[in-house]
Amino acid sequence: MPQPGATSARGLTSDGSKPPQKSADWSAAHKVVANANSPFAAEMFLQINRCRTDPTGYSEGLSSAQVRDALNAMAPVMPLEAISAGMTKACLDHVLDMKKVDLATAQDVHTGCDKSTPLERLERCAASDRGIYRP
Repeated sequence: MPQPGATSARGLTSDGSKPPQKSADWSAAHKVVANANSPFAAEMFLQINRCRTDPTGYSEGLSSAQVRDALNAMAPVMPLEAISAGMTKACLDHVLDMKKVDLATAQDVHTGCDKSTPLERLERCAASDRGIYRP
């Protein structure tokens, strides 16, 4: 039996209501972004947190009905509080790698041109990880 106040996978409490949400601290988010190692990382951090804290609002204006429907079904969650420099580098390296690929015909956009997996890219960049950026 779930504990009183526990939330389900859909973000509802045991009595079926939505739990109170702490509002996003955007000033803290901007401090994190100011310390990020690239404009790409800063923008991704802000977009991820906008989507996490207000999935329904984030879905407005998106062209994909499937993505809108999925976001509208999600419950808001707390924003991320930090950015990993190593993870940021792995993501940016992959984005730059994907510029070489015809995404319209690509079978798997998660595999790099060098056949690397997301985990391999993270492990490769972890050695150069300068730490986690925090507000």
